Amino acid sequence: MRPLEEMQTIGHALYHVKKRPADILVGTQSNFEQRRTLATIERTIFRNGVIVYGDQQPVQAMA
Repeated sequence: MRPLEEMQTIGHALYHVKKRPADILVGTQSNFEQRRTLATIERTIFRNGVIVYGDQQPVQAMA
């Protein structure tokens, strides 16, 4: 399944469950790592986001 289709599937599944607004992003870790240093949504997520699933260890923030 393509990332867009995965985001739509997850969004539909969470529609009646979520208690507050949520942005659902799907991608690979390597793509995220490449884009987190640029002026992108990935950088905002890296700096301010909350991990809700997966590796719960905090990632060292960049200086």
